[in-house]
Amino acid sequence: IHFANNKGLLTFDGLHWKTHLLPNQTIVRSLAFDQEGRLFVGGQDEIGYFYPDSLGKFQFTSIKSFLPKDALHLDDVWDICHTSQGIFFQTNQEIYLMEDRNIRSVFKGDQLSFLKLIDHQLWLQDLQTGLWVWDEDSFQLANYFPLSISQKVNGILKLSDQSWLFSTFTEGIYQFNPQKPSDWKPFGKPKVQQFCKENRINAMIHLPENQIALASPQGGLLIVNQEGESRYLLNKQNGLQDNNIIFPFLDNQGNLWLGENNGIDRVDFGYHSKQI
Repeated sequence: IHFANNKGLLTFDGLHWKTHLLPNQTIVRSLAFDQEGRLFVGGQDEIGYFYPDSLGKFQFTSIKSFLPKDALHLDDVWDICHTSQGIFFQTNQEIYLMEDRNIRSVFKGDQLSFLKLIDHQLWLQDLQTGLWVWDEDSFQLANYFPLSISQKVNGILKLSDQSWLFSTFTEGIYQFNPQKPSDWKPFGKPKVQQFCKENRINAMIHLPENQIALASPQGGLLIVNQEGESRYLLNKQNGLQDNNIIFPFLDNQGNLWLGENNGIDRVDFGYHSKQI
């Protein structure tokens, strides 16, 4: 399993940890595998990929030289998404698309918040203009969302064709039916809504048994069902190292990993946390 970290790329084989540094020894912000098994990483003023050599040792190859000439100095690369068309990279103000050995700019904005692949559809958030969706060769504004909501969205999770969740910075989580664009409503029972508004949700992922993990930067991890009923709250009081959950991740064996501001925890369904 691999983690983006302030020190570089962290790998864990179940027994041992290893740190892989970028050439400029900066923070690793984002990770994504492609279909060839290359692990693409985004850092500060660096993008490239790790791939094992003939001895199985990770080696880094920079692709920064493939960028347009006016983009040779990069901001932080916050998100990477691998799609059938190519690999997308998101910085604070620009989106790049890598196709074969060519990288081109496909979007420029004022303050880009996130880039996510949801159900084979690529979503982009610009805090000034709202939500955008990739359509063949360009991003198109998703103007069926109220701008007052789409400007604040920081996460998307699909429950079904008729039900999507959109988390926001300050207003909790909204439930949306794409087949009825005007059908917006708050998600969750009153206590869940209150938790989401007070703690702000960083990320949402699916869990087994139709449950959802809601990660927050100050309240820990709230686990709810798809009806928005609270099931478990994991925080420092019951075993986590940090209440600031940056990103939750479910591995191939069903283990829930929490990347935190200060630490990494593994959660065994039951729900018990283990410091790693």
